[in-house]
Amino acid sequence: TLSIQKPAAAAAPTSTSMHSFLNETTDLSDILGKKDTKSAADFSFTPSINVSTNATLPVECELAVVGAGWGGAYLSWRLAIDDGTTVAPSGVCVFEANSRVGGRIYSVRNLPGFDDLALDVGGYRFQQNDLLPAQLVWDALKLPTACYDWRCAGGCEGDQNCYVVKDAYGNNRGYATPIETMLGQVEDLGEGTQVFFGRELTGVYAGAGRGVELAFADGSRVRAGRAALNLPANAIEALDGASVLFSDASAATCAALGDVHVGGMNKV
Repeated sequence: TLSIQKPAAAAAPTSTSMHSFLNETTDLSDILGKKDTKSAADFSFTPSINVSTNATLPVECELAVVGAGWGGAYLSWRLAIDDGTTVAPSGVCVFEANSRVGGRIYSVRNLPGFDDLALDVGGYRFQQNDLLPAQLVWDALKLPTACYDWRCAGGCEGDQNCYVVKDAYGNNRGYATPIETMLGQVEDLGEGTQVFFGRELTGVYAGAGRGVELAFADGSRVRAGRAALNLPANAIEALDGASVLFSDASAATCAALGDVHVGGMNKV
């Protein structure tokens, strides 16, 4: 049997709460999606992202997010779904260089002999006191979880518990599931395709009038009223030097870019 674990008294965020989707408690029926009433946080338990790399690009986006990792997915979901007043889902465009979402969160599925079990080869768990992923997973997205340690007795990177995302049968569902679910909600509430794969950013240039123009490796270009780059340091360093990120940036921006570094990490 699957034991759905959630600390009874998780502290509320001290700065920004995640709008009305976050509740102080979530019962088991909420987590397993048994409610008849649907909200934007409930309806996309199974995300519906079109993973085609051949989707036609829009001419212009109100908000362009480059990079479909945790940061890019959360920003898109936070503004278009959770807040719901900053930008409409149909105004969001998410561009990803690879054919999957997640970045360093990589949930591998459909492995021979593993049935529907997902194997996480990147990040795979969250701490109960790490409120952004914890409250997002439990309260906003209502995803089932279980303790990483079967005893659920604390001691995971301190005196707390760590959790992994499960399906309703207790199988590992993959830590990319929250990312897929957030972007699935953006796409479900948008008009057509909102997440575009196989789009490697090569430059960011001043747009005509307002905003910027994004250039991609396949030669395509998209105008954007606002743009957010959720990219690793090496991808930023590979951008065209004429990009406004380098050529027309404030001293504070240049200093911030200088603080971005690429490091190595070994996992056993």
